[in-house]
Amino acid sequence: MRLGRKKELVQVKIFPHQKNPKPYKSFTQAKNEFDQTYQHRKTIDQSMVPVDGKIINNIRIRNDDGEPLEEYYKWQFIAGLVNSGLYFKDYIGVEVHFPKGTTGALPIKIDGCIFDSKDWLMYYQKWKADSKDTHALEFLRTHCIAVMEFKRKEEDIERVFNVQVRSYLKEPDSSYVLGFLYDQERLFIF
Repeated sequence: MRLGRKKELVQVKIFPHQKNPKPYKSFTQAKNEFDQTYQHRKTIDQSMVPVDGKIINNIRIRNDDGEPLEEYYKWQFIAGLVNSGLYFKDYIGVEVHFPKGTTGALPIKIDGCIFDSKDWLMYYQKWKADSKDTHALEFLRTHCIAVMEFKRKEEDIERVFNVQVRSYLKEPDSSYVLGFLYDQERLFIF
């Protein structure tokens, strides 16, 4: 009988040029840590990733009755992605706006995006400062690799996919884009 070597689980960094000083943990472990930290808190002091291109403070995550809001699940999911080492926070943004085709129309507001370049934020801020900067907008569209929608207690997942996620998936100009729908700890990937 041969004794085999102990097998080791090796996780590959998606962006190997970045340093992540924290040891890897599973998404579930990172999510549970978030839950423990914020189980009784009504706000998050500061956003982990940019919200519409900037870090914001005092994010309300619970209603007056203490029930989690949609914001709670958004930040729970983002914390799970980042603190598990699946994605670095430099590549993620929430409440990301893209223009509609009609001049003066309200922009499409995507709950969350993952980009393949940390330069996305610089280009996003350039585009927000000058909406006619088509080069910056083109960069954002070609480097967006995933879109996210967050819900709380949604019963009609098919409707959410058809009305929101499907339109988000059309926005990036890439041959392969992931769509995530995270609804009260249920994850759907498209």
